[in-house]
Amino acid sequence: MERLSFVDLEKNSYRNIWFLAWPVMISQILITTLNIVDMFWIGKLGPSPVASIAIAGSIMWVIFALTQIFYAGNLAMVARFAGRGEKERIKTVVSNSFIIAFTIAIFLSVSGFIFAPSIFKLFGAEEIVSKMGIGYIKIIFLALPFFFGAFVVFATLTALGDTKTPTKITAVACLFNILLDPLLIFGIWNFPKLGVNGAAVATSSAHFLAFILGIYVLYKRRYIQGMVSKINWKVLGNILKIGIPASLQGITRPLTGMIMFRIVAFYGTKAIAAFGIGGRTLGIMFIYLTGLMTSTQTLVGQSLGVKRPEKAEDVVKKVLLIGFVIQIPIIILYFLFAPQIISIFNTDHDVIRIGTNYLRIITLSLILIVFTTGFAGAQTGAGDTKPPMIASVAANWFIKIPSAYIIANHLHLASKGVWIAIALSVLVESIIVSIFYYRGGWKKKKI
Repeated sequence: MERLSFVDLEKNSYRNIWFLAWPVMISQILITTLNIVDMFWIGKLGPSPVASIAIAGSIMWVIFALTQIFYAGNLAMVARFAGRGEKERIKTVVSNSFIIAFTIAIFLSVSGFIFAPSIFKLFGAEEIVSKMGIGYIKIIFLALPFFFGAFVVFATLTALGDTKTPTKITAVACLFNILLDPLLIFGIWNFPKLGVNGAAVATSSAHFLAFILGIYVLYKRRYIQGMVSKINWKVLGNILKIGIPASLQGITRPLTGMIMFRIVAFYGTKAIAAFGIGGRTLGIMFIYLTGLMTSTQTLVGQSLGVKRPEKAEDVVKKVLLIGFVIQIPIIILYFLFAPQIISIFNTDHDVIRIGTNYLRIITLSLILIVFTTGFAGAQTGAGDTKPPMIASVAANWFIKIPSAYIIANHLHLASKGVWIAIALSVLVESIIVSIFYYRGGWKKKKI
């Protein structure tokens, strides 16, 4: 049997977890840095361009969630076949993942380009903001095939246990984007002065570069030579069967997040500011949690591929331990220094007060997100994506939104009631995911 995995399942699980996790964490840091740099340059153009990019960003979060339709299925199936050393089956999965990715991307590119004005109307933005945002998002939509194609490459390499190569590609693409931003936004060195559209061209160019580099890597490793070009309906169906629930789970948060912003808006601009600042400051947690979840998905998938569910369980236990060791000190720091953290971004007394309430209430619940990371990661890596979807939909749509309205209004807790509702949804999601995990259905999942 040909060894295809970059990790040795016989080695210590802690070592394998960190081997896979740290490059993913670096990727998250790079992407966060790019977003900050993007906003820095666009901020030089004034408040309207910033607002247009913020709205476009909300749209892109939904688009990003749709990548799970092929990403989750690709990762789960390639990880299984990598564990078994079945390269030809991996090629079939990769080819059909590309078919799905390009089909969805082309549909979104065309429909998004046509309906961009209507989409921006839903946000109720001013005319100048909408005009800038429409131009920006149209360019991004046209580059979606490259964006989605790069995700197929990244899913394949990650499932094989190679998270370093996607990180290297991400680093090159991010650096390229950062260099292009000021040139195309402000027209430096004879480059055209495109304003907000320049940022979109820079981002789209980076997506194209990442895709080309990814295809080159797959070609060098002989994963696309002789690749099956026709549709394999069974494989394609399995990818969608795994991916659609994962995508629904992913879409849930950005959609309910928009609704939560509307609820918070009832309590004024300062509440919105506190909500936005608080959410961004907590983003650091998801850098390492994403790394741990990726490790879990890959190692669980490969362990089940060689029919070693006990090894998969060992990985999950160690991921939970690592998660708690990292999460608990950070939660304590956020709780104790919440006022100081909020004041870094805004010195308004009311914003600091509301933001402090947000951080202290939310951080108390975030110890539970370690369970969601480990257990949902195991289920997704096994290809059993319905339980995490059920947990996410139940917690966000049926707990978070209704309870935010009830607690904030009928219990007269205002914005603090919204924060309590968010914490309650985290609790419910972790409980549901844990119940499904301990039932053990994920260990018997056939792919």
